Amino acid sequence: MARNQIASAATRQVLPVGMVSTCIGCGCDDLHACPTGCQWLRVDRERGDGVCSQCGNLVEAWDHNARRGKALGAAHG
Repeated sequence: MARNQIASAATRQVLPVGMVSTCIGCGCDDLHACPTGCQWLRVDRERGDGVCSQCGNLVEAWDHNARRGKALGAAHG
């Protein structure tokens, strides 16, 4: 792994530094998954956000491009 890369625990991928994505619902990210585990249902690497499997109720909003900002509301917890 190169010095300018990080290993993502959630996706088991190597990502460039600065390319970590954060869930718009709960705030988990590539390096800090939800306590009970999660995976990306939707992710936009260019924007740096997405919807994790614990926040599945936000997929419809995501699909309708309602992802303004990083927090549409707490989806679980």
